[in-house]
Amino acid sequence: MRRPRRPPPRRRLRPRRRPLRPRRPPRRRPRQHRPRRLLPRRPRQHRPRRLL
Repeated sequence: MRRPRRPPPRRRLRPRRRPLRPRRPPRRRPRQHRPRRLLPRRPRQHRPRRLL
């Protein structure tokens, strides 16, 4: 007696994705403010623009 042929199980084409949930941007930790080393600032000399 022959067994009736069962069609092969259909393979899912696309893997099931988990339900979409609204994407929240990742929380960034605030950057620590690193104080710049204070340099002795020398006053900028005013250079007169040369007139053309």
